[in-house]
Amino acid sequence: MTAGTAPPPGFEVPIIDLSRPCDDHELVAQVRDACQRVGFFHVVNHGVPGEVLHSAMRVTRSFFELPEAVKMRVANSKKGFIPINGQPENAVRPTALHEKFSCSRVDGVDKRTDRAYYDPTGPNAEQAALYFGEANQWPDRPIDFEPTWTAYYKSMELLTGKLMTIFAHALGVPADFFKMFHDKHVTNLVALRYPPMTAEARAAAAGEAEA
Repeated sequence: MTAGTAPPPGFEVPIIDLSRPCDDHELVAQVRDACQRVGFFHVVNHGVPGEVLHSAMRVTRSFFELPEAVKMRVANSKKGFIPINGQPENAVRPTALHEKFSCSRVDGVDKRTDRAYYDPTGPNAEQAALYFGEANQWPDRPIDFEPTWTAYYKSMELLTGKLMTIFAHALGVPADFFKMFHDKHVTNLVALRYPPMTAEARAAAAGEAEA
């Protein structure tokens, strides 16, 4: 399929139950088939507690509902809040239609000084600064925002590790094959809010998308 085209008749996104062990033959076969035939899949029974999911959604919505002046206290182009069409400008992509909050790793690693993560004098210093040049910016409202996002981030790390193990089994390589490639990952957790748009704003956005 290409952008803007309808899926073929009978097309369905595979739903995969992750409650089974990572080396379960049926599970591995389902993931392999989904990756080869479709390219993505939906997971259920993934092990992330419902309370963690609901709490993350609750505090994120509460944060975005705050006055913009309050949200701007943690404004940052790399980690923190970025308003719609505002400053600071997003270091990665434009925010013409949405506002954004993001954080990076929450495991206590000081990415700004640990050379295994960020060498400010190395050949990739400019790119490294994009991911490691700033510490996470945490809002003080809602009061439980930081611990809630931290719990959610760690849950996603565990889930990702399980998926990497399943992928390894699907490829016929050792179960820990991918561990060396993502033990020092730079993953950002990002929340976007798209507010209601006027007809004029929708028309302008459509024009930008076609440009």
